[in-house]
Amino acid sequence: MGWWRTQDPVPSTRQNERLFEHLRRVAYARANYSQDGRLDDRGKVYIRLGQPHRDVSIGMPNQETVSRVSTRLRRNEFWTYPHIDQKAYYLFVEKDPEVFDLGGVTDLFPPDMMPGRKYLYEMETVLRELATFHGDYGLPSADVFDRASWSRDNQQYGLGPDPIDGPVRGFVRKIEDRIESVDQQNAERRRRRVPQVYSETSNEYPNLAVASRVSRYLTREGHTRLEMYWSVPADLLRNTDDMGAGAGRYNDGYDVTFLTTLLRRGENHGRQQTKSTKHRIDDPFSLRGVLPPQSISTIIRDSLFHVNCQWDQYIVSEATGDRTIARRHVTRYDTLTALDDDPATLEISDLKLLSVPEGRSATRIATVGIPYPFSRVDTSQTLGIKFEIYHLQSDVDGRTRYTVDYTVHRQETEKGFFATLFGREDEKETTVTTTHQGQDGRTTEYILLDSKNLFEKESSTVTVTVKITDEVTGQVVARSVSFQTVASIAQK
Repeated sequence: MGWWRTQDPVPSTRQNERLFEHLRRVAYARANYSQDGRLDDRGKVYIRLGQPHRDVSIGMPNQETVSRVSTRLRRNEFWTYPHIDQKAYYLFVEKDPEVFDLGGVTDLFPPDMMPGRKYLYEMETVLRELATFHGDYGLPSADVFDRASWSRDNQQYGLGPDPIDGPVRGFVRKIEDRIESVDQQNAERRRRRVPQVYSETSNEYPNLAVASRVSRYLTREGHTRLEMYWSVPADLLRNTDDMGAGAGRYNDGYDVTFLTTLLRRGENHGRQQTKSTKHRIDDPFSLRGVLPPQSISTIIRDSLFHVNCQWDQYIVSEATGDRTIARRHVTRYDTLTALDDDPATLEISDLKLLSVPEGRSATRIATVGIPYPFSRVDTSQTLGIKFEIYHLQSDVDGRTRYTVDYTVHRQETEKGFFATLFGREDEKETTVTTTHQGQDGRTTEYILLDSKNLFEKESSTVTVTVKITDEVTGQVVARSVSFQTVASIAQK
């Protein structure tokens, strides 16, 4: 049940829509695709991917293209899922009574069928029908059609032996091998491209590209406080093309309301606390760049916990007051631990990224720094880092002494031909060390990152690690934060 709770597409509701969808699929598969209590391959695919977009039988009567081509052709079903992937198609063949297994084109024909003209003509009809349902069968169908046409003309006009493909028997064996190879290749492509599970429950609303990060802090009472800070590009708020039917009427005048729901779960993913906040934007068109970062926080009283956060974007008509949900986004942070509240153990908060206006010094970060929740950072952007230190011990003079080492590790991918060919990467590391003294056992620190010296290339994966050493006790604790740097248009 804990695992199923992690699959819940709408954490704010008590109902787990994904679990209900799964149980409905299982019930349907058992009722329609099982024999003697055993699911056949149709049932397994149905449970994974749901109802197919198309379900037809090849060469059977009353189909879209042809009548049944042979009384001995095996019963079959051909399913396609183009809304999932173009390679998501499956041919099921009845090899045992009422049991359909995944198969290939040649499985449709009895194994004792002789490879003569009759087999060739029936292969032509089957492939031609399959080609109308999926393009992967187009080339084999064309090859067999050409050969079958020549064979019919030869029967009628006596053209003699085929100078290219030889006798019909040999051609049929060759085309069988070719089709089996194609089926195997396409099965491998399906394995790589088609997801193990496809759910309709997450497609109810368009996705809202919310960027978020979490930071844990220790209160003076010894509790862990979790803060989530988030934002979204303003352009997404002004674009109403994907907001569903009727949303266009709000283009002339509307406001945007975000409902942010933070759901905290315990060690076994059981629901423990739900907290919601609303944020209203009266004029989305006035925003520049991104929505000013918002935050929501909660007190944690468990050593291990999980957090789900759901954002619902509503469009509210100024004229009528009607509220319509436009987009939704869900983010999960699993397996988080509470900070150590033992006064004798050195502890540090998570590292909080801050956007700092250009030209501001490290001493001003506390007043001008803005939370930065995005994973991508423009190389022209100045960043700062905020963190808190807890449980520093005092020496005999009542003073605390601690060292801060911060290391910036950059992994940059070269873009030349040979670098791309051999996957060469350039890794660089910079470390800065400072020592501080104080009187309080807890303190807040700010670090200003020098973007001009640290972010040199167009794209780099940057990891900043802060290590704190208590010089009085020798205890050491460290935290890291990562982001991706991207060169600005101006620099390019």
